[in-house]
Amino acid sequence: MNTGINLKMEMFETNEQSNTTSKKIQKNMFQYNRKIPGRRRDDCIQNALKSTLFNEIPLAIFYQDLNLRYISVNQAFAQFVGQPPENIVGKSVTDLFPAEQAEKLQASYKLALKTERKLTNIYQWPTNDHGENLYLSIFIAPFYDNEGQIAGLVGTHDDISHSMRASLVNNNLLRENRLLTQKLFSVQEDERRSLARDLHDELGQWLIAIQTEVEEIKKIAGKNKPLQSSIRAVQKYAKSMHKVIRSMLQKLRPVLLDTLGLTLCLHEQKKDWGTRHPEIDYELIIEDDFKNIDESISIIVYRIIQEALNNVCLHAQATKVQICLSCEKNEYVNLDHLCLRIKDNGVGFDPNKNTKGYGLLGMRERAIAACGDFTLRSKPGEGTLILAKLPLTGR
Repeated sequence: MNTGINLKMEMFETNEQSNTTSKKIQKNMFQYNRKIPGRRRDDCIQNALKSTLFNEIPLAIFYQDLNLRYISVNQAFAQFVGQPPENIVGKSVTDLFPAEQAEKLQASYKLALKTERKLTNIYQWPTNDHGENLYLSIFIAPFYDNEGQIAGLVGTHDDISHSMRASLVNNNLLRENRLLTQKLFSVQEDERRSLARDLHDELGQWLIAIQTEVEEIKKIAGKNKPLQSSIRAVQKYAKSMHKVIRSMLQKLRPVLLDTLGLTLCLHEQKKDWGTRHPEIDYELIIEDDFKNIDESISIIVYRIIQEALNNVCLHAQATKVQICLSCEKNEYVNLDHLCLRIKDNGVGFDPNKNTKGYGLLGMRERAIAACGDFTLRSKPGEGTLILAKLPLTGR
């Protein structure tokens, strides 16, 4: 048994290999063509083609009987095992491969025979001379005799180590990128919270002082009409300033999100938004209780809705927007998901065309950073649909 298995198999032939294979096929065809006349010659030519391709194809191929012993292997499989084909025929997988890998392969082979179905699995193999993990994609399927009875298995071994290592690197980079994005959003929210607190405390005090002074001036002014008119103007401006600051604070950091939770905060947002945009029908549907969800998920949901409503106002030309929150139970993973659905009846757009703003990109990045999914569907004249699924780790 050769445990130092060489897996340096190429997926594509070089020009030289291709020419060599072609010459072998032509040589075999010529020999059969000279020796055997008639229809039998055609059959022999086909067999020669099959035999040459079987041995020259760089993919490791094998056949096994019902006892799971090798009855035929090609050159690539022999090279993979490190033994000549004649030494492999008659042996089982336990005679050729390391015990741990052989046990896993044997289990797959038995399952394929029992179920009479093709199977594909990926196995981690012993490391090569450079200490790198090796990965094999194993395909097996039953083959049948002339009477339609299962006669054994045919299978292939394909070295996918390069693509698997690249995939692992990509997954690590993606995970690090998500962590970095989460950190950036977390820092951003902390800065917004701090700025909102400062605005509330500092400007709030000055507005209260202005209102107090205006009341004193109002007493002193008496019935002086010009002065009373100026006082009313100052009060009006102070009231307008209060509304502006309140709106800014809501955009920077919704206080109700921290105090009342996501559900009540969204209902308050709906009231405030409806007052400022009475021409657009805003329908809010919340189908579950989201009181105890993680703070990070709450702020992501709020920010996505906030940006979506901003887009509806600025670009959609919609008369109706519907926002729905629900909880989806995953049967395969013990983890619930919050499902956010935002639909408007506006003019829509082509998602494949580059947009000038970063609102949609920000929504997508927030969802992906939380290990969620984000889907956007829109067509010109057919409105826009946003779907986001976020894991409810806090439930």
